[in-house]
Amino acid sequence: MGFLLFQKVLENGVSAEIILGRSPLFPYPLAPLQLYPVSRGYKGTVKRMSNTPFHEPNFRTEIPFFRRRFTAKLVTEKSPETPSLRTIIQHNTSESVKKRAKVAESMANPKICVSLEETTVKAMVDEAARAGIQGANMIEVRFDRLYLKKPQAIISEDAEGNRVSTMLPVNEWPVLDFEEVDVEKSIAALKEAIALPVIFSVRAVRDGGHFSGDEKQRLVILQAAIDSEVKWIDLELAITDKERKALVKSAKAAKCQIIASQHNMDGTPSAEEIVTFVTSNGDSGDIVKFCSTLKDHQDALQLVDAANTLSAQDSTPPYSIMALGNGGDWTRIHAPTLGQDLVYATMRDEFRLSDKGLVNVRDLQDAWRLLEY
Repeated sequence: MGFLLFQKVLENGVSAEIILGRSPLFPYPLAPLQLYPVSRGYKGTVKRMSNTPFHEPNFRTEIPFFRRRFTAKLVTEKSPETPSLRTIIQHNTSESVKKRAKVAESMANPKICVSLEETTVKAMVDEAARAGIQGANMIEVRFDRLYLKKPQAIISEDAEGNRVSTMLPVNEWPVLDFEEVDVEKSIAALKEAIALPVIFSVRAVRDGGHFSGDEKQRLVILQAAIDSEVKWIDLELAITDKERKALVKSAKAAKCQIIASQHNMDGTPSAEEIVTFVTSNGDSGDIVKFCSTLKDHQDALQLVDAANTLSAQDSTPPYSIMALGNGGDWTRIHAPTLGQDLVYATMRDEFRLSDKGLVNVRDLQDAWRLLEY
């Protein structure tokens, strides 16, 4: 499996137009083409085309999101019968790929949900407003982030005497006690001020969140959000069965839709396990969400392979698959052709954001336009 991001073969030492293909996945029995996003490169011309079995055309486009270099690696054994990169590109723009692209054309793009990262109600409201202006369809309120106390940036000087501002990692920020946040007042203020549909979540530390209280207190907050008639609630599948059933019952009575989520902070399972997880939890919520942590690009390909399999199945429930780490943004960028119903984006726009598996909301839309999704 791999990514096809250009259809026109680049000749050695010759500038060539880059035409981004529609389909992110294609099968090839002998030598899969794998796309690895790496550090930002140069503009639009070929750096090198090797005659060895490892072909590495490197390029950069001018769309903001794609200001990075892509290396296409042809992984195969050296053989006089090894097909050329041109042959592979031609092979994978075959009728099967065109058919998948045609199916994608008939589908609406996934909803884009911006996950808020501010740490006060006022700042969250402002961030949500900016997200709406920039094209978000939904907002995820990470209520657990209200328990973080954002520190002042550390100002220092580099070797050349320039002032440099750095921030402590978020896991080193001070944390407020449960009683220091007025839950009902905060929920009411967020509901009144945020116009877009909200997915309400309170992420526990075990799932990569920042909530400082115990599980009983966390469930009280989730119930309060349901009682406020929030549009969506994120109920992790890690919640004990009895307590989750009670929350689901309340949510259904309040006509609150449910995200059934799992957050794997230790790694990424196989594509087959991800497919099984999604298909077996279709009755647990209105959308099944799976988020893992990547160790390498092979993990990222497991997610893509799983999403590709799910998109081809008739009985697949609505789903959203993603990961944190380099390559975790692949399923976000190519979500329209991977059958995803919901894509999480961010307002962050720092350098090498993709190394964290995240994608800026504007850059995501630019990517979809560029890829003609």
